[in-house]
Amino acid sequence: MNVKEIKLRFVKSFIINLDNGDQVIVDSGLPNSAQKILAEVNKDRVKYVIFTHSHIDHIGSAYELKNALRNAQFCIHKEGVKNLRGEEIRKPVVHSFTYKLLIGAFSSFTKKNFRGIEPDCELTEEELDDLQILYTPGHTSDSISIYIPSDNSIIVGDMLQGTRNGLRIPVIHENIEELLKSIQRIKELKPRVVYVSHGENGNNILV
Repeated sequence: MNVKEIKLRFVKSFIINLDNGDQVIVDSGLPNSAQKILAEVNKDRVKYVIFTHSHIDHIGSAYELKNALRNAQFCIHKEGVKNLRGEEIRKPVVHSFTYKLLIGAFSSFTKKNFRGIEPDCELTEEELDDLQILYTPGHTSDSISIYIPSDNSIIVGDMLQGTRNGLRIPVIHENIEELLKSIQRIKELKPRVVYVSHGENGNNILV
């Protein structure tokens, strides 16, 4: 089992290659990112598309992927279902004035191009094949992480942000107390590598 990183526009998607040949896509990037993701997979072997949370840069191309992957199940935490459907837009809670201006303009532009989908499954805490889904709120109320026990690695979405010096708290988060608890939970796993959606992956968690 291994993880492949796909760099999109300032965010990443990940492909998990399972031992039986099936594949899992994690996050879909902004709208119009699907083709770059689809070029890296065998469409007939994609079993799941899992969203780490429902910000637009993670669910933006869900509709495009849904149309291309007829055999895949699309899954998100139950707190993000309305956002994935397009019934609500999850607005980033930004703790930086400069970022607030940038995110505000960016969100207004991208949500106009977003088309929602109906999820096939709602995630809580469970196992999907050889993957463990962990509920790790804080960045958002619907944030989940995907732990790969056989590789001792974990994909955390935006729960941590990668820097040259290590993994730090992101400037965008809804609940700092929950975020710190979730980060502590990840630290206790002592993962070989933490895959993050923004910045450098690593295992040096500076929190």
